[in-house]
Amino acid sequence: MARDFDGTNDNLKTADNAVSGVNTDLKSYAYWIIRDSQPAAGQATIDLHTQASGTETVQITTRPPTVSGFLIRLRQVGATDGIWDTGDLPLNTLTHVAITYDRSSSLNDPVIYIDGTSVTITEVTATSTPTTGDDTLRLGETAAGAGDLNGTLGFVTIDGGALWAAADVNRHRWWGCAPGGPSTVEVWYPLWTTNLAQKGTGGGDLTASGTTVVSLPRVERCWGSMMGVGR
Repeated sequence: MARDFDGTNDNLKTADNAVSGVNTDLKSYAYWIIRDSQPAAGQATIDLHTQASGTETVQITTRPPTVSGFLIRLRQVGATDGIWDTGDLPLNTLTHVAITYDRSSSLNDPVIYIDGTSVTITEVTATSTPTTGDDTLRLGETAAGAGDLNGTLGFVTIDGGALWAAADVNRHRWWGCAPGGPSTVEVWYPLWTTNLAQKGTGGGDLTASGTTVVSLPRVERCWGSMMGVGR
């Protein structure tokens, strides 16, 4: 199961200043996504900020493609925003995304994994003096309620203070959870039921505005679904 966003006014959000442990230089992100249609502009997946309609800190968005489909963009907000893009990805396809990034130096680039494999990325700009204060989260929209996602999200995870290796990424891909389980990460929202409680250690239950619970294109039980294990 997962949450589907209609591209108009759907979001899942925490209360202001509700998420602890993600205002760190090192962070790893992971989630499953299905894009329903080719975006004409940026659409938010994970948006970290200081409070609703406040200062943005990190945005992970889907963007218009170079040719077809969509691409993933990481934007580290700063005096100069750091911006990195993947290549084009297919629509209507269950895709696993994982990103690791260390904001402590303008020389650092993120590593972006698609379906467990590190991919070539394009640096649009490098970060200068990154904005900090990440403690509020919204899925499917920006902090200001714009950039609405038309697609499906599941197993959203943020690990503050850690840069995952490829093996860690693939554990999330196989099991839908962090390498050491929910108790080892600050943010884990499986979104496999209507329950929007925070399952990680960082606090911040979600409140839904719109969205619907839908099935991911899998028929196995959740703990085997990422490994191709049948019921």
